Amino acid sequence: MEEIVKNVKQLLVAALACSALLGGCAIVDSNDINKRVEAALKSDPELGKFPLKATTEYGHVTISGTVNNEWQQFKAGQVAKGVEGVKTLKNNVKVAD
Repeated sequence: MEEIVKNVKQLLVAALACSALLGGCAIVDSNDINKRVEAALKSDPELGKFPLKATTEYGHVTISGTVNNEWQQFKAGQVAKGVEGVKTLKNNVKVAD
């Protein structure tokens, strides 16, 4: 019986330690990241007029749409990269002909 109590105590201490370590970490799902990326793109004064879209899978984001010039294409990537939770970014934004 003492051995069981000892094992349970060890498991509880380990669980509390894990909980304390993870307590400050926010787990953000792909849908939330996707919404934040699209909101950031839309709220940008220069980019908001373009129909830019994002798709997200486990923090890996792809942005797409069409802008007027290469600066706007670059800026879209920078704005998207700045969103919390974005691990990698694939910039598929095209420049209009």
